Amino acid sequence: MEDIAYIKPSEHINPSFWNEFQNTLSTFLNVSIAIYDKDGFVLSPPSRADEICEIIKKQTTKGMELYRDSYRKAIAEAIQTAGPYIYK
Repeated sequence: MEDIAYIKPSEHINPSFWNEFQNTLSTFLNVSIAIYDKDGFVLSPPSRADEICEIIKKQTTKGMELYRDSYRKAIAEAIQTAGPYIYK
């Protein structure tokens, strides 16, 4: 993966424009969209939160841990593919 050039999206696109686009696409597709960099840091925060996830996160500390672990797993899988990735 080191041979893949890394660029910051904010170097090429207006962040507020991207957020508007992402939110519109998210609403149209009825899915949450978030973009992370190769190190797992948020480049574009989730456009909408899944209601079930929100309930789980707020109920208990364990719920929050499970939620975070799920995102870590998704990010790890995406990094291994070294390309665009949809976590299901």
